[in-house]
Amino acid sequence: DRLLARAVAIQGSSSAVPLNNRAQLHEWWVGPGAGLNLLGHSPADSLAAEVSRIALLINSGRTEEARSRVDQLLSESQLKDSVTALAPRRNFSPNQLAAVGLRDLARQRAEEIREETMRELARENRSPNVLSAFISAEIYLGRNDVALELLNEWQKAASLQPSDYVRLTEFNRRAAELFARLGLADRAFALLEEFFDAGYRAGFGLSGLGSLRDTPRVQALLRRYEGPLRSQSKTDSP
Repeated sequence: DRLLARAVAIQGSSSAVPLNNRAQLHEWWVGPGAGLNLLGHSPADSLAAEVSRIALLINSGRTEEARSRVDQLLSESQLKDSVTALAPRRNFSPNQLAAVGLRDLARQRAEEIREETMRELARENRSPNVLSAFISAEIYLGRNDVALELLNEWQKAASLQPSDYVRLTEFNRRAAELFARLGLADRAFALLEEFFDAGYRAGFGLSGLGSLRDTPRVQALLRRYEGPLRSQSKTDSP
């Protein structure tokens, strides 16, 4: 794939790019099945590759297999000290943990993320990663009013960004998923459409859009663009 080859060229030779990062690129541009196929070559003891594999399994709808692998990671961590035991679950989002049926653990993870990002916000750190993580945690914990207020503030600040590239890649690709999770389909779709119309693809997985992904207008948007994102529809198979 030309785009994938270009991404690898930017990051260095393919051997220099971590396999889990390359698998994520495959998911973005080809679909989760392609990422899983690539991870079939990963070392059995690679935590990063295993975490990526679990995320791809969830995005492919193979939640039972993903749950089995999550359980194995968590059980192995319990054999170590309490600090090390936190590491595996910190690699997963609350939504991923919930997707495999670990709802209590998912809520704990959301609370952890909320506490961590609140400390960053108190330090005036309003980076896209911090904002999106905090808002996502608030949504998971049911604090939608707080989440929407901050998301609106973020969108207003993003609208003042002189660089379209920065605005689209740092705000649109994150906020579309957050608006979708808040049930604001029109606002989510507008950001998604603007992102694609500007010619961007990488970094926008469709799994986070939930049911919005399968609506006629999103499917029509995908059909408007030839290429790999079409394989991320619900019918994608590994």
